[in-house]
Amino acid sequence: MKKLFVLGSGFTRSFSQNAPTLDSILTDITDSDINRLIGGFRGLGILSSEEVASLLLDSLYDLNPEELIERSRVTFQFIKEIQSKFYGLKATNEDSTRKIIIDQFKSTDDNKVYVATFNYDMLIEDYSPYYEYIVPLGPNPYEEKKAGFTFGTAQHPVWLLKLHGSINWFGNSGTSIDLANTCAFRPNEKSSEYILKNTSPTIIPFVFNKSDFIRGDLFTIMWRKMDMLLQEVDEIEFVGYGFPKSDNQFLPRFMKYIDKIKSVVVLDDSDHRLENIFGNRLVLKDAETFFLTSRST
Repeated sequence: MKKLFVLGSGFTRSFSQNAPTLDSILTDITDSDINRLIGGFRGLGILSSEEVASLLLDSLYDLNPEELIERSRVTFQFIKEIQSKFYGLKATNEDSTRKIIIDQFKSTDDNKVYVATFNYDMLIEDYSPYYEYIVPLGPNPYEEKKAGFTFGTAQHPVWLLKLHGSINWFGNSGTSIDLANTCAFRPNEKSSEYILKNTSPTIIPFVFNKSDFIRGDLFTIMWRKMDMLLQEVDEIEFVGYGFPKSDNQFLPRFMKYIDKIKSVVVLDDSDHRLENIFGNRLVLKDAETFFLTSRST
């Protein structure tokens, strides 16, 4: 039996009451130039946070060198703002979170479990005593992809695929985000403050057009891995992922495997959009309640 969990932002918010939203990130931005741009967009009647974020990071019409330089600075600063909100994020109930992650995401000889997440945070890494990224990242002094934990007499890692990158992934060199020059490190390393100050993490931010951020082979290979998992697994469960409109390109891809989808767990579906698509597969619960009740057996 092979099973795939696909996690979205609702998973993080369920386990951490301090988890940021795009609205809160935009509200708390301190950079004056970015705030000026946001104010200009709002003044034009552009109120959706997803649209505002997309406009902040869209360089399609920045044609002269000065505009491109400024857009690069805004992109860098905005991604840093996103990172700062997720950096150091902790679960509200750490013991419960740790137990749920260990119990629900562990693999056994008979049941192999994979976790694919759109989230940037490190809740899985922080509360799983043993995890491994499905896509290997280049070695560097800060790399720590694994931690040692034993279920009985054998190690059963959480196999983790982070589809939109992570706040602890950084490019070493060059402009392409490639496996050869992308590394993972623990934010509490001694050099983390230096790294956090001088670069921004490798993530695909909250934008409608994500193509500008898929450079090099890292994300291409991750989605190839995802396609392989979707084909190979027997069951798929979406938890805290409501197929947001900013990710509309993923819905047709996932619907090819509709027969494998066991449940779609979200807190709210007030417009009945997901109910119309998934019918009785839809489960209206927050992620923590879902795991504590429906999955307790």
